[in-house]
Amino acid sequence: MAATHRVGTGRRHAVQPVDQRALHELDLYAENESGLYPQKQAIIANLQKKKAKGVYDPEKAAKLWAYWVDRAAKQYKEEFKGSDFQWTFGRSTKNALAAELAKRYEDGEG
Repeated sequence: MAATHRVGTGRRHAVQPVDQRALHELDLYAENESGLYPQKQAIIANLQKKKAKGVYDPEKAAKLWAYWVDRAAKQYKEEFKGSDFQWTFGRSTKNALAAELAKRYEDGEG
């Protein structure tokens, strides 16, 4: 069964399939792109402060990671514009990656 991710809120939400290969490609690109590293470090520091204060919220952490994922997707699209091989990253795929990153760094794997 294909993985899905909820997009939107309330009655207008939709459950869309997650492209696992595109998710993996974007994850690899984001983790290895030096221009994205400072923002990643700032997110990690921010979340560590929130954990120390006891106000950490996993849902808000995923939203914070979504900003980084969006920036990575835009940068990827710009870098590979016009090439024969280019991924497109749907909202459900980007949201799934953001949730995965939040979980990964919450568990201390990152």
